[in-house]
Amino acid sequence: SFDIHLHCSGVAAIGQEANRCLCPKTRAHPRIQFYSMLPQKSRKRNHPSQQKPSSGRSMGNDIFGCLSCSGGSSSNANVAWLRLTLACALFTVIAFLSAPKPEDLTTATLSAFLSMEEFGRFPTGHNSRRYRGQSPDYVHVFYHTYSGSTRGLRELAHSIVEDQVEQIGQASDALGDETKWILRYRSVGEEGVVKPFMVDPICLKYDNLECEYQGHIHEGHEETTLQQMQDFCIANPDETVAYMHSKGSFHSNSLNNVWRGPLTAGALHPSCIQALQPKNNSGTIEPAQCNVCGLQFYPLWNLMFPGNMFSAKCTYVTKLLPMVQYRSKMAEIVSETYLNSASVYPGDDPSESSGIWRHELYAEHFQQDRLGIFGLERYSNEQWIGSHPSVRPCDLSKHHSKLLPHLDKKAGEINDSVRNGLAELAPRTKLAAGRWFRFNRTLFGEITGWNDTADEMEQNLQPPTRPHEYFLTPGILYRFYKIYGIFPANNSWIWGYYPYALAFKRKIEEATRKDGSIDESLVW
Repeated sequence: SFDIHLHCSGVAAIGQEANRCLCPKTRAHPRIQFYSMLPQKSRKRNHPSQQKPSSGRSMGNDIFGCLSCSGGSSSNANVAWLRLTLACALFTVIAFLSAPKPEDLTTATLSAFLSMEEFGRFPTGHNSRRYRGQSPDYVHVFYHTYSGSTRGLRELAHSIVEDQVEQIGQASDALGDETKWILRYRSVGEEGVVKPFMVDPICLKYDNLECEYQGHIHEGHEETTLQQMQDFCIANPDETVAYMHSKGSFHSNSLNNVWRGPLTAGALHPSCIQALQPKNNSGTIEPAQCNVCGLQFYPLWNLMFPGNMFSAKCTYVTKLLPMVQYRSKMAEIVSETYLNSASVYPGDDPSESSGIWRHELYAEHFQQDRLGIFGLERYSNEQWIGSHPSVRPCDLSKHHSKLLPHLDKKAGEINDSVRNGLAELAPRTKLAAGRWFRFNRTLFGEITGWNDTADEMEQNLQPPTRPHEYFLTPGILYRFYKIYGIFPANNSWIWGYYPYALAFKRKIEEATRKDGSIDESLVW
């Protein structure tokens, strides 16, 4: 079987549009590349920067030659026209015979790819030597793609996937030749939209990248690919993985379009990948800086990377509960704490309140986003990676606590985190001082007595009282214990970051029986 990859704006290159056709990498000659679907190691993989444009002669894999946009002899032009016409005719036949939706490869689709925003791309000349730490032998990227059924949604999925695969290729170049990247991608939704014929030609341009199609499923959210990643980690516990998805293909809006590029680049960033590796310090092996890394880590309302793209060590991923079990546990915990809530919301029966818990910090947003705030159903996918008490996050967002897509795009604040950021332990902003998404600082102060100038260690020593706020320290510790049966280690960052965390740590120690079990009534 064969794939044809149109580098320019498709069939529009024929006729009066030819002189305006520019290839996305060389910005020079339009070219059709004709690839044989050989095993990965048998393919010749030339980066566009290493290719020289020709004037109507075949070149490498470009067996149909080029049509020069800038003129040339009439004989060469005629030969080129003939070759391009034959190529397009053959492409049309192959697409008709083998592609479920041939109309997907339209001029609009390819033009959208050429005009994609550059946010999140790695700058030319990125060098891994500017980052600290070692690089792994492999990075295994698990990529969840989705396409809707309408023509517009199919074209949108095409442009998003092409752009993100390019970002993976750029990341593989940025980290250096010592690391091999394996992209494992699967498609969900409309079948036949995301296939090897569109992904492989991009992968072939990057020497350190191999791509493997994992097949199609008609229904399913991100949990399908996240579980695939965890299964891989269980079998390969020493490896480094990254997770990403075609954000905006399910909900297309301006926020997702701005956010997608930086999210992707953050999860694949050389500094993130290296922060996950043990350090060799003059012969002494030191532990890795963190076990999960991404663009921006959030300590509220659950521990997560908003947008749900990250890189991680398999040693950490294997500790997490499988996706189906995690989702079920979260539903049980929310139901239990909500029934035992001291807060009364519209429609609730006050007689059912036991007064142990309250959910006031985000109550004003329940009506519009109750599932998302509690991490229920498909929203559990985003909160899964930060759910274990041993989580040690790094991020690139410097001291930005405001959700990154809401930062000033014109001022370059978004790109600054990706292009100039280095992975550091997170969170870097005090909880009370943050501009967290949907965060009510006044209400937070009323609940905890904290403010951004308070002496946190002194406040930590004060005993907590009922009712306990579900979205703060007691609820975080309760979820750790109910899901995994353990609490954070003594040296965890948790104890020094959240309100009253040290007081709860003392209560846990006092409630621990000789057999190691916990008397929960003494903790909550």
